[in-house]
Amino acid sequence: ALMFMAELATAARHQAPVTIVVCVNGVLGAPHVRTSQLGSQSSILCAVDWPGIAAAFGVAWSEAGSQTELFAELKVPAAGPRLVLVSTPQSDDSWPTPGGH
Repeated sequence: ALMFMAELATAARHQAPVTIVVCVNGVLGAPHVRTSQLGSQSSILCAVDWPGIAAAFGVAWSEAGSQTELFAELKVPAAGPRLVLVSTPQSDDSWPTPGGH
C-alpha cells in the first residue's frame, strides 16, 4: 500500500467515492517474499502512521478489527475516498519457487 500514494492523492483530489482496504501486516509484500527467502529482514517495516497518511491527504479512515467490522465498513457509502485499516498477521507470504521448492 505504501506504493499507491499517487493513487491516494488522485482519489483525494477528485473526491472519488472509493473505499481502500489496507491490510497492515508490517512488511513490504513481494519484496518481503524475496528478501525473507534470502534470510534478510530488510522488508520489515517500522510502524507506519496510516492515520497520519490519511490525514495528510484529507482522507477519512477507520479500522476494522474483525471480519464483521470489515463487512460493516464496506457497506458505508463513501462520499469521498476513505481508508479502512485491517491488522493482519505478519507472514512471509512465500510463493513456491520454480520446481515447487
